[in-house]
Amino acid sequence: MKTILIVDDEQNIHFAFQRVLGDQYRLEKATTAEDGLVIIEDGRADLVIMDISLPGMSGLDALQRVRDEHPLLPVIVMTAFTTTRHTIEAMKLGAYEYFTKPPEMDKMRESIEQALDDAEQRQETSSASSYSVPASDGADEPVNMIGSSPAMQEVYKMIGRVAETDVTVLITGESGTGKDLVARAIWKYGPRGSRHMAPINCAAIPENLLESELFGHERGSFTGADRARIGRFEECDGGTIFLDEIGDMPIGLQAKLLRVLQDGEITRVGGSGTIRVDVRTIAVTNKHLQSAVERGQFREDLYYRLNVVTIPMPPLRDRRGDVAELVNYFFGRFSRELGKTVDIIGDDVLEFLEAYAWPGNVRELENTLRRAMLLSRGGTITRADLHLHGEAGEPPAAVRPADTESMLMQGFDAFLETPPDEGVMTHVERLLLTRALEHFQGNQKRAAEVLGIARNTLRSKMERYQISKDVRIRRPDGELP
Repeated sequence: MKTILIVDDEQNIHFAFQRVLGDQYRLEKATTAEDGLVIIEDGRADLVIMDISLPGMSGLDALQRVRDEHPLLPVIVMTAFTTTRHTIEAMKLGAYEYFTKPPEMDKMRESIEQALDDAEQRQETSSASSYSVPASDGADEPVNMIGSSPAMQEVYKMIGRVAETDVTVLITGESGTGKDLVARAIWKYGPRGSRHMAPINCAAIPENLLESELFGHERGSFTGADRARIGRFEECDGGTIFLDEIGDMPIGLQAKLLRVLQDGEITRVGGSGTIRVDVRTIAVTNKHLQSAVERGQFREDLYYRLNVVTIPMPPLRDRRGDVAELVNYFFGRFSRELGKTVDIIGDDVLEFLEAYAWPGNVRELENTLRRAMLLSRGGTITRADLHLHGEAGEPPAAVRPADTESMLMQGFDAFLETPPDEGVMTHVERLLLTRALEHFQGNQKRAAEVLGIARNTLRSKMERYQISKDVRIRRPDGELP
């Protein structure tokens, strides 16, 4: 019978594990990390379940000791106070899994069984030294990633698992979800955290300049190149490069990026010699790269080279439980920045914020709260201060039924299967513009505001798509009122 050591200072936790696991495993108990380490030194544990917050030595310090001295012993970590740093640090130190207290016992049992199976295989095939995890520079600095929902816990775990490695990481997700924060956390918590990190937005730089920006150029290689210049890859040699919006990289440059990832070599624009670089690559995209590969817009070999480890960032609508935490964080930050305080947030305001669909995700929430604080009076935030849906009292267009996104996706899938002659993008944009104008009975100003474009842009698109200026809202039968 396998022995599990439970290290926790709460007796109810020991009772719970005894009730659930007592028939299947032999249980050892300790209420401090020091006592737990004694049991481990005596060889009386096949697996450890440890709380982070313990009297005396912390669970994280004890985990470091276990990893240094017993690297093949699986450790599952628990905590009642979930923080980004604790989750990432625990996974970086080699914790097998991380649970928030009280843990779901069915999932805990599955993790225990899997951890014990994995430990047996490692004992047979691996040496202890291959599982030690070194500490990294910069790990003590905070990373402002907010949220303790299950979806974000999975993100933190992935950060902890990949930070100490040098693998290429692809971070995916909608705009505004905080993908750049994940990239910076991986850099900061990894062994290159004390070295340079060079961010570059592949969508913001014209193609003719992007190559020089990435790889540098020699003197006289093009008009205006009056001196040689190193690129970002040389600049962050020994460090990390953060390629934002990688899905927008021109396909002509993708082969050169592939060469760096495969061979660690670059050639400057106008140069002939190769230059060795030691750079970790973290790429970010809000596009579906697999679809781009199928359309011939993204190299398949580069996609697989980037897609070693993928971390998907959940949209805010899939982690609504984090909204209150984000609201508290942003209002605290804005209080310092703007010199204003918020004393009261109505319950209806918080309920509305949690129900809102947030198409712009955390970035939209941040901007909404900043505006609300600027416009609020007397330290109280009301629904009217949010200005999320035009004029106060108007039904919030963005608060949609839970299945609206899936309905839209199904419609888009149908378009992709049998695309219209004019192309999906043109067809959908024409429909969207027409419907917005119908909804606001031809009011171009209101339609442009909701669509998030300038009025002149709307007029230009109306002319391009030959949309009548006299459009009015239609009844379900298609007739004008």
